[in-house]
Amino acid sequence: MTLNGDHVVYDKIITNVGKGYDANTGVFTVSVPGLYMIHYHALAQLGKRMWLDLYQNDKYINTAFGEAPSTYADHGNSAILELHVGDKGWVSGRPGDTVILYGDASDEQLYATFTAFLLSPAQHGIFTTVGNDRKVPAFSVGLTHDIDNTQTGLTTHNVMFDRVWTNQGGVFNMATGEFRAIVHGVYVFHYHAISATNTEVLIDLYHKDQYIDSLYGHHTNGWAGGSNSATLRLSVDDTVYLHMSTNSTTEMPGSPNAIYTTFSGYLLSPTTN
Repeated sequence: MTLNGDHVVYDKIITNVGKGYDANTGVFTVSVPGLYMIHYHALAQLGKRMWLDLYQNDKYINTAFGEAPSTYADHGNSAILELHVGDKGWVSGRPGDTVILYGDASDEQLYATFTAFLLSPAQHGIFTTVGNDRKVPAFSVGLTHDIDNTQTGLTTHNVMFDRVWTNQGGVFNMATGEFRAIVHGVYVFHYHAISATNTEVLIDLYHKDQYIDSLYGHHTNGWAGGSNSATLRLSVDDTVYLHMSTNSTTEMPGSPNAIYTTFSGYLLSPTTN
């Protein structure tokens, strides 16, 4: 598919419970208000550019980008958004740029995907709560500026985010870059980033001081994306955060209209301790 600012119209329906996705327009329309998790991914054609943006109504949310000579570049991104009845979400190619996505359904090669699902419904306009009348814990944050782990004056190698889409329950601390659990439970975390051209990105996910997993990206003379996730059982006051590895130079680009690096998490199920 070649895009010039157009919506990505996904033509293979895998799941469409509630019929919220319109295969004629590529637009998802909300019929039940609540907190939604959204994921999207794509692969560029060989040696071409993949530059996609996620929108809520006409509001820009974040970006997936990839470009590398003589190879296939891929990336994806996520967001947790508070949506109301009639709100619309879609993925489009970056305006003013020719975007060429790769895919071949006949050969079972589906790389470009778009997923949205309800995490918690709103009841009478008020979002549901878990224990002590607190909102269901969920956060989604992004990075709107360049950052690297060699910058002068860094006081922490935690990734410090500066854009907030969701912070239900006040669970994410922007001053420390840490999520803190407010109820015992099973939580899910997703994170994404890309490297600057000709550099590496290496990010580690930590639960308290315990290493969990990593993302990595690097292309010579290109931009490389990485993503990962984890499902963790947490107790009250447990922390989860992203850390720029000190084993190599990590550089991540970003700007207010090009948010590639994101971190999201939510309570999947409360438990007893």
